[in-house]
Amino acid sequence: MIARSHDDLERLGKANDLTDEQIQGLWVPISDSRSESPFFKPASPMATILLGGKGSGKTHLLRYYSFPVQALRYTDSSDWTRKLVQDGYIGIYTRAGGLEASRFSGKGVSQEKWLEVFTYYVELWLAQRLLNVVTRLAGHVPELRARERTVVQRCIQQFDTDTECVPCSFESLAAEVQRRRRDLDSEVSEVVFSNRLRPQIDCGRGSLIFGIPQVVSDQVPSCNGLTFCFHIDEYENFTSWQQEYFNTLLRERQPPVTFRVGARLYGMKTYTTLSDNEELKDGSEYDKLRLDNFLRQNAKSYKHFAKELLHRRISTWAGERAVRDLEDYFRHSARSVDPVDPTLPSRTSSLREGPAHVIRRNLKGVATDFDIETIFSSLSYRRSAVVERAAVYAFYQEYARGRSDLLQIAREIERMKLSALSDRRNHLNKLLLHFGDDFRAQLFRTRRQRFIPTLSLDAIITMSEGLPRVFLTIMKHIFSWAEFERGTLVLPEISLVARRRGVLEAARWFQHDMPQAGSEGEAIVMCVSRVAELFRINRYSDKPTECSLIAFSTPIEGLSDVSRSRLRESEHRSFLIRLPSGERDRSLKQVRPKYQLNKLLCTMFDLPIARRGTARLKADDVNAIFGTDDDVGYRALRRRWSSRRNWPFGRHQSASDDIDEKAQTHFDWGL
Repeated sequence: MIARSHDDLERLGKANDLTDEQIQGLWVPISDSRSESPFFKPASPMATILLGGKGSGKTHLLRYYSFPVQALRYTDSSDWTRKLVQDGYIGIYTRAGGLEASRFSGKGVSQEKWLEVFTYYVELWLAQRLLNVVTRLAGHVPELRARERTVVQRCIQQFDTDTECVPCSFESLAAEVQRRRRDLDSEVSEVVFSNRLRPQIDCGRGSLIFGIPQVVSDQVPSCNGLTFCFHIDEYENFTSWQQEYFNTLLRERQPPVTFRVGARLYGMKTYTTLSDNEELKDGSEYDKLRLDNFLRQNAKSYKHFAKELLHRRISTWAGERAVRDLEDYFRHSARSVDPVDPTLPSRTSSLREGPAHVIRRNLKGVATDFDIETIFSSLSYRRSAVVERAAVYAFYQEYARGRSDLLQIAREIERMKLSALSDRRNHLNKLLLHFGDDFRAQLFRTRRQRFIPTLSLDAIITMSEGLPRVFLTIMKHIFSWAEFERGTLVLPEISLVARRRGVLEAARWFQHDMPQAGSEGEAIVMCVSRVAELFRINRYSDKPTECSLIAFSTPIEGLSDVSRSRLRESEHRSFLIRLPSGERDRSLKQVRPKYQLNKLLCTMFDLPIARRGTARLKADDVNAIFGTDDDVGYRALRRRWSSRRNWPFGRHQSASDDIDEKAQTHFDWGL
C-alpha cells in the first residue's frame, strides 16, 4: 500500500538534488558484488573518464565515493584511520558548473592571458575543496591533527609569495586560499569595466593540486598510501581549451593524486593536452568507462539494479512496509478480449470487417468479381483475426514475387489456416512467429485502438536503455497516473492504462529534455522522427519487409559530414543506441555500424519495444534522413518505402500513382 504523493518520489530522482545522507541511503551497487570493482575502482591511481548519457548515474556514483559520503559510512566507527586505510582513497567532489567557466574568455583579453588566469583559479578552486576535506578529516584522525602545524608550513611553501599572516592550522590555510580566490574573482569580474587583467599569480601549475596531497602523505604515516582523488563532474561545462588544461593535469598527475572526470557522451570536446598538442592515451594515461553501455550490456545485472533502485526509492518514500514484491504492481490487467484470440479486442467492440476485406478493393481490375469473392472466402478466418492477417500477408508475398495464379495461391493458403496455430512447419505459423506483434498492432489500429504492449516491470526497465534516471522518471509518471485513476496511491496493482500513459508522458519528457537546446537539438529530433516514420510505414504496411523493425545499419563510406555528425549527436543524447556488434556486410566483408531507436521513444510512434529486424540503409538513404533539413530527398525515400510495402508492391503502378504517405502515416510525438 502506497499513499503518499508521487511528487515525493520525483524529488528522489536527480542526484544533484539529493543530500549526502540521501546519496548514501539510496545507494544501490551497480554490480552484483558489494564493490563496484572491476567496473569502478575508487582507489586506483589511474585517471578515469566516466562517460554516460544524461541520467546514467554518473553524479550519484562520483558523489557516493566522495569524502562527505565516505564520512557517513565512518560515523559508526571510532577508528576513522582504520576505515580510511581500508578504503585506500579520499574523494574530493566538485562540479565544473560551479566554476562558471564561461567567465574566463573574451572581454577584450587574449586567450593566452585567460589560460594563465584560469589555471591559477583552478589551483585555488581545487585546493580549497581539498583543504575543506583535510580540515574535517583532522578532527577524526589524531595523527593528522598532531602533525597539523608542520603540514600547514610545508603547504604554504607551495606559494611563490609570503602571506601577511602565516597560517598555523588547516582552517586558517583554507581561509587564506579562499581569500586569494575571492581576490581573483573580483579581478575577473571587473575586467569587463576596466579592460585590464593583472592578477597576482603566485603559484605554478599543479603546485597546490599535487603539492598539498604530497605533503600530507609524506608527513602523516597513516595517510601514506592513500589516493587523493579529485572527482570533477559535469566536465561538459568546460570549453575545449579549458579541457585541454584539465587533460594535461590527467596526463601529468603526480602521486598520490588522480582524477575521476564525469561527462555526458558529448561532453569530451577534446582529448588534446597542452603538452605539444598530444592527445591523452586511453589505457595508459587514463581509463574510459561508458556507464550506460556497461548497464545495457549487462542486462541481468541492470534489471536487478533497477528493481533494487525502485525498491529503495519506494521504501524511502512510503516506508518499508509499503513494499512487498514489485512484480505485484505490474501484473496483467483485465481487458475486453476476443475469446478465441485473446491478444485482440472483441470484434463486436468496434469494426466488424476482418483483414481480408481489403482484398476486395485491391484486386478490382486485377481479377474478376467471382475470383475476388473466391479469394476473399479462402483468406477469411473468423476464428482468429491474426491468422486471417497472416493469410493476407502470405497472399501479398506471392503476388509481390510475380505469381499470377491468384486462385491457386488462395487455395494453398486456405489449406494452411486450420493448423496455423499448431503446426510449426506451417508457413502461416512461421509468419505469426515473426510478424505476430506487427499484425496485432495493425488489427488494433483498424479498430481505432492502440496496441498496448504488456509493459511488465522487466519491459519498462529495458525501455530505460541503461539510464537509471529515465527508469525512475517512467515510474514517477506511472505512479502519477495510477494516483489520478484511484484518487490515492493505494496500489494492489497498476492498471495497463496507467502504465501506458505514464510511459508516453515519460517519452515526451525524454524527447524535450535530452536534446541540446538550439538548432542542433531540433535537427536531432527531426532526423530521429524521420527514422521512426520509416519504421512506422513498414509496420503498418500491407507487407512489412522486416518484423519488429526499430534498428538500421549503414555503411561508413558515402556518408556526408552532416550525417556523421547528426548520427553521433543522436547517439550521444541516447535517441539512437549504437549496438556494439554492428552488422556484418558479407559483400564488402566489413562490419556496418548498427543503430537502434531508443525503446522509450518507440512508444510514441506505436512501434515495438522488442528489436528483431534491421533495415540495411544505403549511404544515400542515410544522407536523405540525416544529411539535410530539406524534405525533398527524404520524401522520395518515404515514397519508395511505401511503394515497396503497399499494394500493388510496384507492379502495375506508374510514378503518378505514388501515394501520399504523409497523409496515411501522419503522426506526432505521442499524440
